[in-house]
Amino acid sequence: LSVDESFTVDEIIPEFWEDQLLFTSLTAMIRSPDSDEPRELRINQPLWTGWGSFIRLVNFGYAPAYQILDRKGRVMDSAVVRLGVFQPGSKDYFTPNGLPHRVYLKVYPDVEDPEAADVTSTLNLRRPLLRVRITRGVLTIAERDLRLGQPMRFEGMTLRFPEIRYYGEFALLSDPGAPVLLFSFLLGFLG
Repeated sequence: LSVDESFTVDEIIPEFWEDQLLFTSLTAMIRSPDSDEPRELRINQPLWTGWGSFIRLVNFGYAPAYQILDRKGRVMDSAVVRLGVFQPGSKDYFTPNGLPHRVYLKVYPDVEDPEAADVTSTLNLRRPLLRVRITRGVLTIAERDLRLGQPMRFEGMTLRFPEIRYYGEFALLSDPGAPVLLFSFLLGFLG
């Protein structure tokens, strides 16, 4: 895998300390197009890809997939959106393609009782609940808490979230001087 090459992410695996907002581990399994074997990358352990080049995991969050259906149930728009809603209770929004609406969203990743949506048992995506508010301009059109797959009707359309997944942001870094610096450090240490 070189820095100029692309890669795919097979899986992102977060582990939290006692269900607090602290990682004990954040691992990504990535694969280059010419390899069948995934390689492990950790948030505090970049993956060395060649002479002075490495991939680093720099951000993590939740990415919900949405669908907007017309009156006949046909999909008008769908996408997976990367939002800044990782910390439960954080709010972000997206704008569906071709519509004048904004969809504001809060994600609670593991809610046992929908009546107490602000109480999440863990930070893992086990029983996610999405607090959704749809606006057009300054008007609130619809507002509701949704489980995955539940429909939310507004202005003759239906919004639903079939899934939500983890996302990661990666930095491809190249510093050809890093190996020379490491070699110089080792030479100085031996001297």
